[in-house]
Amino acid sequence: MLNITSLSEFRAKVIHKEEIREIDLGEGCTSFCYMVAAEGTFDDAWSRECRGIVFNTRSGQVVGRPLMKFFNVGERIETQVTALDWTKVVRVMDKRDGSMIHSVWTDGGIRLKSKKSFDSDVAKAAQAWMEARPMVRQMVSNMMAQNCTAVFEWTAPDARIVLFYPDAELRLLHVRNNETGVYMNGEVMRAYANQYAVKCVDEVDEFFVNGVFDVKKMLEAAKTREGVEGWIVQFENGDMVKVKTDWYLKRHRAMTFLRERDIAEAVLNESLDDLKSMLVGEGVDISEILKIEAEVVRQINHVRSFIEETVSNSHHMSRKEFALQYQKSHNEHGWFGLLMTRFTGKEPDYKTWYEKHALKEKWSLRQLNLVTSVAEAE
Repeated sequence: MLNITSLSEFRAKVIHKEEIREIDLGEGCTSFCYMVAAEGTFDDAWSRECRGIVFNTRSGQVVGRPLMKFFNVGERIETQVTALDWTKVVRVMDKRDGSMIHSVWTDGGIRLKSKKSFDSDVAKAAQAWMEARPMVRQMVSNMMAQNCTAVFEWTAPDARIVLFYPDAELRLLHVRNNETGVYMNGEVMRAYANQYAVKCVDEVDEFFVNGVFDVKKMLEAAKTREGVEGWIVQFENGDMVKVKTDWYLKRHRAMTFLRERDIAEAVLNESLDDLKSMLVGEGVDISEILKIEAEVVRQINHVRSFIEETVSNSHHMSRKEFALQYQKSHNEHGWFGLLMTRFTGKEPDYKTWYEKHALKEKWSLRQLNLVTSVAEAE
C-alpha cells in the first residue's frame, strides 16, 4: 500500500498525465481526480489514488482518502482469473449500485465529498443526511480524529443507476488510513460502526466453502443471479476486484448506453419488444423509445406508400419505360431498386433498404436519458 505524506510529492508523481486534474476545492483543500480514463491512466499506484484524494493545501497532508481505483475481474492482465491468488481473499461485499462518498477534514470542519466535489447533488444530499443523524456524524468525526477517512456508498431514489433503492442511505464501505492507505479490518470496522448504529455494506459469505474462497462458485453465480449488481472481493494486501452479474450488465447497458440509432436498429431486427419489456419491468419510462419506434415505422410506411402509388400509376408502362422514367430521379437514396422490385410484382425489402440508406442519416448516436438521476457513478 502506498504511503503518502506530501502534496508536492504526490503532484510530481501524477502531473504528467493530462487526464488527471488537480482541483482547488476551496476550504483549504486540493484534490486529484481523473476526468476520463485511458488504457494507461492507472498504470501505477500513484495514479490509482487519483479518485478524489484530498490534501490540506497548506500542510500538504492527506485529509481525505477514498478507495483507490480497482477493476473488474478479467478487465486487465493483472485481474485475469488465473492471475489472482484467490487463497488470499479476506472479504467479499455486496456491490451497492450508488455513488462513492467520503469524509474530508476541511478548514470549515467535517465535509462529505463525492469523487470530484463537495457540491455535487449526491455530496450535498449525503451531507444533509449525515447532519440529521448525530451518531453517524460522531463516528465520522472520531474516524477523522484518528487520521482516517470514512468511505460510504450513497443510494437514494433520485440517485438511481440501475437498481432502485426506496430510501436515501449512506452505507459504510471502508475506513482507510490517510497516510498509509491501509484499510481497517472488516470485523473491526463493523464492530466500531455498530457502536454508532451506522449501517455497513452487506458481507457475502456464500462463496466461502469451509473457510476457503471458491472463485468458481462466485463466477457461476454472476451468470445467473438476478436483482444484484455484483460483489467486491478484497485480498489480504488491501487490493480489490469487482464482479458484476450478467443480469446487471444487461440492464446497465440498456439504461445507460442506449442510443437513438440502437433503438432504430432494434425496430428493424424485431428485438425491441424484449428490451421494452425488460425496461418497463424495472420501472423505466420508455416514452422516448416509443417515439423512435413510431417514427421508424412512419418513415418506412411513407416510403412504402410512395412506392405502391408510383407503381400503381405506372401500370401502363413497359419495364424499360418505367426504368428510364425513374432511374435518374430516384436512385440517390436507393428508391429506384425498391421501385423496380415492386414493378416486377415482388415485395421490396424495406427493412434492408432502411438500414442501408436511412438509418445513419435519420438517427444519431445521442445517448438516451432513460433514468433521470443525480448519481455520480463510474
